[in-house]
Amino acid sequence: MKKLMLYAKHVNWGLVHAGDWTGTIWRVYDDRSVKIEYSYNPTLKAVEEEHWPIYKKRIEKFSRTIRKPEFQTLLEIIKLPVDDTEVDACDGDAWEFIAYQDDEVLWKRNLGYIYGVKIYETIASLLPRVN
Repeated sequence: MKKLMLYAKHVNWGLVHAGDWTGTIWRVYDDRSVKIEYSYNPTLKAVEEEHWPIYKKRIEKFSRTIRKPEFQTLLEIIKLPVDDTEVDACDGDAWEFIAYQDDEVLWKRNLGYIYGVKIYETIASLLPRVN
């Protein structure tokens, strides 16, 4: 049975409008499969034509397989010590990471900015995109 090895959450902390991306969640498993949830605000057209509530985010779900080189790099990175560097910023992208081994949490980086923190920027760059 496959096991979760990495949970990653990417959130838009900038100004968001109708149709804008609001967040993405990745669940990376030890068999290289990845479950992705991509959320965004409804467009004004969806609100008007489909009567979609303006306050309710739309969520799309995807399945991907991470390539072997990226997967191997992720395996190496999650074994590294946690970098607790705090980053101050006013808006932009925020990330949360939780690494697992045998269903136990190895480490966790709470939701926040990762600008300039190489380990987390590398993890973010390795995750499969949906667009």
